[in-house]
Amino acid sequence: LLPGDILSLTRCVPPKKKEGEDAAVAKGATDTEDGDVVPADVLLLRGSTVVNEASLTGESVPQMKEGLSELVEGERLDMKTRHKNHVLYAGTKMLQCKGAEVISEEEASSDEDERGDASD
Repeated sequence: LLPGDILSLTRCVPPKKKEGEDAAVAKGATDTEDGDVVPADVLLLRGSTVVNEASLTGESVPQMKEGLSELVEGERLDMKTRHKNHVLYAGTKMLQCKGAEVISEEEASSDEDERGDASD
């Protein structure tokens, strides 16, 4: 990966362990039960994810990260404070993720529910 590259992150859920099967065989060589390792520092543009940053911060509570909404013209990206909710760090573990398509579908469904409730 080079700075400026765009990539798509997905969560690989390990297959369920079958009765009598060795745990190492069920998980596979690269999957872990406690999350997929983020391969590089990433600025999340779309979607959302829950990450475990314990390897960096020691904090045991997973953190919710959201895609970056549009920056206001002239606004500078500040990954240490203001925009840290949009940054995934290399070596942290991604526990859950939702792509932009899933979030858009949920928002559309929510809007339809709200309109349906208002007409009652």
